[in-house]
Amino acid sequence: HSLLHTIQNLIMDNHWRIRQSVVEQVPKSARLFGVEMFRSKLETLYLASLHDSVHSVRHAATLHLKEIADCFGSHWTIEHLLPKLTEQYSQSAGYA
Repeated sequence: HSLLHTIQNLIMDNHWRIRQSVVEQVPKSARLFGVEMFRSKLETLYLASLHDSVHSVRHAATLHLKEIADCFGSHWTIEHLLPKLTEQYSQSAGYA
């Protein structure tokens, strides 16, 4: 699982274009590794990218959420992903 380790490191890279590229590849990795590996190794990092300091990274993460949802199905999305997103944004101070 050295590929997973590489993804985990690159999604936190100092260069935003690298973070954006990795975020764009996460749905493919999710399909490749499956739901359990995604949840244990990539999910927290991916969700953190929704709060990245660079708009392009946040935008890419938002766009690719649908692919992850499609990959794991509507039941998983409703039962697992949406509650995490709701919690994440309810704790957010927002931009105001």
